[in-house]
Amino acid sequence: MVNNMETFLEKTANHIFDKYKDIMAEVCIVLPNRRASLFLRKHLSQKFKKISWSPQIYSIEDFIFKLSGLSIIDNTSFLFELYEVHKTIE
Repeated sequence: MVNNMETFLEKTANHIFDKYKDIMAEVCIVLPNRRASLFLRKHLSQKFKKISWSPQIYSIEDFIFKLSGLSIIDNTSFLFELYEVHKTIE
């Protein structure tokens, strides 16, 4: 038995395409994670029949970093930073 139900991201892609297809480059979408962003991009790309600008799609984490201007620290630097804080406390 084939399941023909639309997923949430497919419905979202349909809504965005129907409502904003003429101004897609001006749309910014924030999703809970990068995986959802990937799938929404896929569903949106299937809607277009011609080359078009894609909306800006961010995970919430990437969006916050973009707004704040901060970046994610790598694990090694984080350990050194944590060690320095620990030394000042102890």
